[in-house]
Amino acid sequence: MIAYIAGKLTDKTPVKIVIDCNGIGYDLRIPISTYEKLPPIDSPVKLFIQMVVSDDDIKLYAFHSCQEKELFQLLTSVNGIGAKIALSVLSAMSWQTFIKNIRSEDVDSLITIPGLGKKTVQRLILELRDKIENTDLASVSLPGENLNQKMLNEAETAL
Repeated sequence: MIAYIAGKLTDKTPVKIVIDCNGIGYDLRIPISTYEKLPPIDSPVKLFIQMVVSDDDIKLYAFHSCQEKELFQLLTSVNGIGAKIALSVLSAMSWQTFIKNIRSEDVDSLITIPGLGKKTVQRLILELRDKIENTDLASVSLPGENLNQKMLNEAETAL
């Protein structure tokens, strides 16, 4: 299994990049969230890798953070969700926002992701809600989660 690739960024588009690693050019698929954090061409870069093997193809997917990679793995573990839709999710919103929406069962926000319909979103919520709590993603404190109700009420009153 490949954990990460470190090398020189030789080509980049919003959906794929090429990294030269000791004379070998790796063609990697990426979400837009990773593209936005890439350095300029010919700069050194290190990305976390997920290899996906299908019946007729092998593709490498690259992510800026371990959390993005872990969420990609969780998404593709859901029946009917492939790598293309998982990349669409990571491109549409940050992994923190996605987890918040899953935890709060916010169907309306999740339905805005290209490739996801209402039934698929409901299945995602059902299957991922418990899986997320058993990963490192659950330990991340999301904005607003640690505020107590009194503070929220005071802020609402002030507004």
